[in-house]
Amino acid sequence: VASAGDKCKEIDKKHAIMKRSSQLVKTAAKKTREFDEKHKITSKSIRTSKKIGNSALEGAKKVDEKHHVVDNTKLAAKKAIEKAKDVNQKHHVTEKTVKAASFTSKKVLAGAKFVSSKVMAKEKKFATTTVYH
Repeated sequence: VASAGDKCKEIDKKHAIMKRSSQLVKTAAKKTREFDEKHKITSKSIRTSKKIGNSALEGAKKVDEKHHVVDNTKLAAKKAIEKAKDVNQKHHVTEKTVKAASFTSKKVLAGAKFVSSKVMAKEKKFATTTVYH
């Protein structure tokens, strides 16, 4: 009984499929290079991409110059940070958050210990009542 791999090798040997496929790929690659060299597709694409990128950059610069987007964004961020600090000082947000996190983690740990003790007790009871033959 011939395996599938052996059958494939036999068919390839008879019809030279791998060799023909390789030649087809090489020919396609060669034709693609020739077409690109003749029509300069790659270099035109690169030039166009650069033009688009430069145009977008120039447009962004003009918008920033007119509307001061970067400066306004920096100012807004600075004000937001200052406001957050003021709120934190007034309401002790950071301190309360740390306390809440600590309280929560203690309760979670206590719950885990409780569950663990119940599981261990059941396992111990099971081990002492089970008779193995």
